[in-house]
Amino acid sequence: MSTPAQPASDDVPAFVPPSTVDIIYQAVASATVPNAGLVVQPEGVSYTGIPALVHASRTSSEITVEILGRHTTVSLTARSFSFDFGDGTRPLVTTAPGSAYPDRTNQHTYTSPAAQRVIELVTTWTATATNPFTGETQSVEGILQTREVSAPFEVRDSHTVLTDVAEQRLGR
Repeated sequence: MSTPAQPASDDVPAFVPPSTVDIIYQAVASATVPNAGLVVQPEGVSYTGIPALVHASRTSSEITVEILGRHTTVSLTARSFSFDFGDGTRPLVTTAPGSAYPDRTNQHTYTSPAAQRVIELVTTWTATATNPFTGETQSVEGILQTREVSAPFEVRDSHTVLTDVAEQRLGR
């Protein structure tokens, strides 16, 4: 009489941890990623012939996810910024986020007035994580893009008037 074969202990599959890249993709897919924080100066209105300034106020972020019972932090770093000024000109694509005035790194001069414009910022991010199972650290370049738009604003015509007489009358 034969007895059924018992599975050998070698037949039990060993635990295979997820790859660091898989962890990064799962984190990005399951978490809410914040935008880069588009800032437009001046706020609420722009003028023809005078540069509008833009910058991204957030260039890094972290998201934490749980993978197979282990918490993992994924660091996001903004790698490129595409500012579309909404007037049909080519977007300004740069790796520089810029900063608040007086920084003029990212600027655009409107040439015609408009009742309403919006500026769109598309930011491309790189994600980096350390695998909690293996200790391996890895990055994925350009893993995601975020998109945000400014509040609508008016572009007004500007007029420059140079006069010596007015200054003289004021005693200057």
